[in-house]
Amino acid sequence: MDRPATPNTDLFLQTIQACPDLQWSTPDQQLSLALRAQKKSLVSGEHLFHKGDRGESFFLLINGDLEIYSQPQDGMEELILARLFRKGEALGEWAATRENQTRSASVRARGDSALLEISYSAIREIGAFTKFLGHSAKRGEKFESHDELVARSPLLNLMTRQGISRLNYEEKSISSDTIIFELGSPSEEVYLILDGEIEILSKDESVLSTLGQGQIFGELGVSQGIPRSATAKSKGPCKVLVWKSGDFLNLARSNPDFASHIMTLRKIYRTRLKEVVLQFQYQIEDQPCFSSTLQLDTERQLITDFRVFTDSATMEIIGNKEAGILFSYEDKGRNILRHLEIANGTICSASFLGPHPEAGQVVEAMRSQAVLNAEQLQNFEKTGNLFKSFGDQEIVCQCMQLTRSEILEESSAASRSVENVMQKTGAGTVCGGCRGDLATLCNGPDSQKMDLIEVAEFQPGYCRVRFTPDDRSPLRPFIAGQHVRLETDIYGETIRRSYTLTCPASETRWREITFKREPHGIFSRWLSTAKPGTDTLTVSQPTGAFAADMNLSDPVILLVGGIGVTPALSIARTRSELDSGPRIIVDHSFHTFSKGPCHAELTQLADQNPDIEYHPRETLGGQRIRLDHLKRYQSAYPTARWMICGPESYELAVKKKLVKLGIDKESISRELFHARGSTGVKSIPTDRWTILMGITLTVLTIFALGMDLLPEGLKSWQKSITGRWVSGGALLGFLVWQWILPLQRARRSTTDSSTSLKLHRRIGALSPLLLLLHGSSIGAGILGLISVLFLIHTIIGVADRSLISEPKAQRSYLKKWLYPHIIISILLSALALLHVWLILGHGGPS
Repeated sequence: MDRPATPNTDLFLQTIQACPDLQWSTPDQQLSLALRAQKKSLVSGEHLFHKGDRGESFFLLINGDLEIYSQPQDGMEELILARLFRKGEALGEWAATRENQTRSASVRARGDSALLEISYSAIREIGAFTKFLGHSAKRGEKFESHDELVARSPLLNLMTRQGISRLNYEEKSISSDTIIFELGSPSEEVYLILDGEIEILSKDESVLSTLGQGQIFGELGVSQGIPRSATAKSKGPCKVLVWKSGDFLNLARSNPDFASHIMTLRKIYRTRLKEVVLQFQYQIEDQPCFSSTLQLDTERQLITDFRVFTDSATMEIIGNKEAGILFSYEDKGRNILRHLEIANGTICSASFLGPHPEAGQVVEAMRSQAVLNAEQLQNFEKTGNLFKSFGDQEIVCQCMQLTRSEILEESSAASRSVENVMQKTGAGTVCGGCRGDLATLCNGPDSQKMDLIEVAEFQPGYCRVRFTPDDRSPLRPFIAGQHVRLETDIYGETIRRSYTLTCPASETRWREITFKREPHGIFSRWLSTAKPGTDTLTVSQPTGAFAADMNLSDPVILLVGGIGVTPALSIARTRSELDSGPRIIVDHSFHTFSKGPCHAELTQLADQNPDIEYHPRETLGGQRIRLDHLKRYQSAYPTARWMICGPESYELAVKKKLVKLGIDKESISRELFHARGSTGVKSIPTDRWTILMGITLTVLTIFALGMDLLPEGLKSWQKSITGRWVSGGALLGFLVWQWILPLQRARRSTTDSSTSLKLHRRIGALSPLLLLLHGSSIGAGILGLISVLFLIHTIIGVADRSLISEPKAQRSYLKKWLYPHIIISILLSALALLHVWLILGHGGPS
């Protein structure tokens, strides 16, 4: 018998009638349920129930805002499964169909909310329990599929957080080889793939990309109101969710986060391997995220998801049919969690939480189906690392196959931030493993202000500088051997240079660099004279693959030359602080013991620690490293990792010897000694106009003065007082002007004085005209010597390094060209001044 009506009966009945999931019930059954229901109130943040709780009732929303979520596991963030805020929406009925009636998810209130609670026993009392269970079981299957899709699809995840029930969508089945829409057709619908694959075709019907479960397509045309830019065709039988354009855009109008996402254009990149990369950028609670699809071949896709702030990434091969074995590594102290799924020796999926410098190499291994051996997998479970070598060090982004020079070209513009370079090239967006290198190359937001706290010249010509955050916050440990990029303003210009850290990797109070003070190096000279407590720097986070992992046991042999010893110093200092780790062998070549940087400190470290060897070589004393020295190292340490750092000629010579010994190239790392912060002279563009003009005018001047071809009117003017003062003053002014560039270089030796250089060369090319203006013949004695030197100087000046296109050859030519150019400039200036002094001594021009 039904219970008596209450003041809330009408409200309860209206809520039940508004519930689409109780439409199977008759009006009498609905009234009976309203009489048996109870009202429940929640304040913002309060839980209705938790996952795993036993369920005795289900609920209908009267008003408010509820959030259904899955609690986080294994360090991952919680997953929002649904939001409810419409009157009559149901939750909690699925538990009635489950064993022990357990809740499948947790529910909490996002705001103050009121609900209608109906017990399962009330359903039994009205004789509808069987019908209720059947309907709930079907809904449960749909929930399960939905929850899995939310976990896989970044966009559906975002829509769920905003309120998926606001969208009116329908589910469609599509047969194989069906054209869903064609290039140029109106954009009227948006699609989300539930099952199957969709091909995106170009105008010539070639496959641009293949999309799979959880991916969205068609949103670009809808969001921009433009016709379809490609054709979409089902590759096989598919199921999709379909939204009408108006319904899809309604959510964008009322939700800024969602609007920001769909208005971000889908990016399509092509790698140097001719792979197509389809990428979405989106945000979850202000966290920038990237979801990418790499079309590896006709059968396989590599799907990645990278979240910036949580420093997490997942990768999965779609099309892999084999079940995999899970390998894991965890370091709770550093908040690092890494998983690999291996099938038939190859990586089929991977996930990383925390720093993941090898992620790019993992992506490369997945795309190439590289087979891992047992030793690599054991090493991964022990240390979290798979690879001994760091791949092609010229390639910064392994995923997009982008080189250092390509990144530097993009980042060279003043407005190019890390984010801009990522958007332009796709670098750092697939797995995120190279973001530290990108930050160093672009000097991006991963940098921080630091105060200089110590500047010292510890031996003649070599300095050591320490700096610490201006807020004195503790620094993160790094990997011994890594470098930082420094930036500061010098003479009103922003100068950036990279230096290897020489402090121990565990040091959290300060960063330290050790460097050679170059006589013409603007940055090194500024650093060596900087004032602690006054001067500041912007410093990037440590980065770089030329580093030694102290968790490994294989010996590390460092072959270093000159100031290239700095990574070895950091590695040796770090190893000396540890009770265990690899044996460190440092072979250090330098000119003389008195000029060997850090020689004394490395000797002391080796004396104090039996696991550190130090072998200094005085090259001027004939102690250059030879093949037999390397052979002895190889015999003593057959499993060693070899690291080379020094001048380019040294690095190439040593690497050639190691390869000749048959040492595996994967065991050899070479530091790009000049690439990060080279202060070498930049290549300059060829200026054919200047070269042609300089040679032509010089030849004409020699011919005109030698053959006495100047017109009589000009000769008469030259002999006048006005002519001698004007032409002589112009000639002397030219000589003074030509010293402006050298003086500018002496003051700011590493700035690119491109404007001054161009004027210097072009005015120099025109200078023979000044000689024609001042005299009518080559002259004799001191005048003849001045004329000859002047013309020789013009030819040498225009025949500068711009004649050569290759930068390395330019630098080699510059060393030979610069000495005669400067010597003749000094002689010419001195003779000109002597000439002026003699004239003034005789009363001046007359």
